[in-house]
Amino acid sequence: MNTAAPLNLADEWIEAGYYYLKENWRYKALTCWWHGWQEAGKILPETIRDPSTEECNRFFSSCDFFSNWLRDYLFLLEENLERYPVAIQNGLQFCQEVVDRFPEMNYLLVNSFVETTSYLLLALGKSEQAFSLLEQLIEQHPKAAQGYVVLAATLSMDAQRFNLRPDFDRAKLLLLQAQKNATDCADWDVEMRLEDL
Repeated sequence: MNTAAPLNLADEWIEAGYYYLKENWRYKALTCWWHGWQEAGKILPETIRDPSTEECNRFFSSCDFFSNWLRDYLFLLEENLERYPVAIQNGLQFCQEVVDRFPEMNYLLVNSFVETTSYLLLALGKSEQAFSLLEQLIEQHPKAAQGYVVLAATLSMDAQRFNLRPDFDRAKLLLLQAQKNATDCADWDVEMRLEDL
């Protein structure tokens, strides 16, 4: 835990969220972390443009790295978007606000926010918007496998989750494109995913 900063209201919400997550009370964790993000926005100066910097971490005692908490929040949203409407209601706003708030955030973390946003849109039945977002991700970062993999999964193994008609041919094509263009295919198990189609 980062002990450099005194506990503030954002810390209290974030810490409470981790407690509820440990106790498997995910709705309460989602609610706490939404409040935590709102309070974090009040104390972070505009000069902080990247959440992974030490300058940003100094404001929080409830987590080792603020950017890690952002990732944990994304994962919690993705896990619970079908179960709790609050995940969708607050999740889209959270994702957009974080990306807007930190213009110098590492592109890999930005991509994770795009991925989560696409899931939230799919949960709302907005598949065209979600697909467009993932296609933009591929176009902007063709050497990163994430966009190819997420879109391929949405069209295949995750199609039922979002009430979509599977398109295995397109999913396979996307993974083949990843193999051709991306430099981190091993990190995303592209070869294994192709074998599973």
